[in-house]
Amino acid sequence: MENLVASWLNYTSGMPRLLKTVLLLILILIPGLLAFTQNQYRISGKIIDAITREPLPAATIRIRNTQVGTTSDQQGNFVLNNIPEDQTELEIAYISYETLYMHLDFRDQSHNNLVIQLKPSVKELEAVKITGNAEGQVKAILDQKLAANIKNIVSSEQIEQFPDLNAAEVLQRIPGITLKRDQGEGRFVQLRGTPPEYTSFNINGEQIPSPEGNVRYVGLDIISADQIEFVEVTKVLTPDMDADAIGGSVNIITKTAKSEIPEIKASFSTVCSSPEYFFTRSDFLESIRYFLLIVFKYIPIMPNGTAR
Repeated sequence: MENLVASWLNYTSGMPRLLKTVLLLILILIPGLLAFTQNQYRISGKIIDAITREPLPAATIRIRNTQVGTTSDQQGNFVLNNIPEDQTELEIAYISYETLYMHLDFRDQSHNNLVIQLKPSVKELEAVKITGNAEGQVKAILDQKLAANIKNIVSSEQIEQFPDLNAAEVLQRIPGITLKRDQGEGRFVQLRGTPPEYTSFNINGEQIPSPEGNVRYVGLDIISADQIEFVEVTKVLTPDMDADAIGGSVNIITKTAKSEIPEIKASFSTVCSSPEYFFTRSDFLESIRYFLLIVFKYIPIMPNGTAR
């Protein structure tokens, strides 16, 4: 040891101090680097399908519970270097294949040119049942198609496309129905040319009587079009229906609440019977002024200026 130190001092006696320090560090680090590289292991091989024997590209090969890994190429070949331990567990994974775990021991033999086979992962699912509810005009068309008799059905989705104000005007757009007007507004409905009293009228399946004592027909102008969900017009009665309508039967199905959030709709219409009169902008503003005067006239005002 003393001879080695003396030789080192004689060899570096003429060198600058910085160069001596660099050479000393190199001599110290070389043994450690050699020992580190000797403990690095390597594995190589090919990933194939266990059934078809076809290569599996982009398969993941890594040391379990670490970030050390690689992927296979287009031919399924792979090379994994820098394995630090002589005993390790390899994890091989591929999409739609079962994950394979391999225990490797580098103390007895090397692991090169391995052929790793992966089995497809097969999972059987139970029957999938998809159900749906038809709504709007789609439901109306399906019910009309599956009906046992001649029936016409119109939904609120279709009703909203026309400027109809009451149920009678909604029914006038169905084939085979004639509308009888009263003071310019649709009121009575005739099916297949028969008088209105030969048609029965129902609301949600319940027959409604005439509000007048000396007639049998019912005026439909009192039912707003906004309250209708479906209109069913049956032109041929079946045995399960009441036999008191020669012309046919009209069933109006009203809307029901579908959400906790309230929905407000408003419509406005005007009728002008004289061609010499025109509803101008000033007339509209004057109507609004009178409306506000009436409203504030009947709302009591508190002393502090707020409405009670």
